Amino acid sequence: METFIVVALIIVGIWYWRKKSCSLPSAQNCGKPSPQQAKAASKPVGAKQSATQTPATAGVKIPEDSMLKRHFLSQIQAEIESQLPIKPTEATLKRHYETEIKARLERYLSTNQA
Repeated sequence: METFIVVALIIVGIWYWRKKSCSLPSAQNCGKPSPQQAKAASKPVGAKQSATQTPATAGVKIPEDSMLKRHFLSQIQAEIESQLPIKPTEATLKRHYETEIKARLERYLSTNQA
């Protein structure tokens, strides 16, 4: 019973704190999603990236140094993964996900090499 009362008080405290912070003049859009969040929410989860969007600037040159090349490719791969839904845990879906990332990376490298 004591645990319930403590949890209830914490919830009420959080609610009151949020309500109070939203009433401040600096909180103009309190409770409303930012334009970036609204844009991300309007995009379907499995939506494909358009051909005009690229993870980095066009006409890039891949570094020749092995360490720089590895970091460059890791960065591009991370940017591609950030545009996809989370990585699945099931083995077959994970394999398809990784294949999609490799295909997008190869497509990026073939279209953006200087």
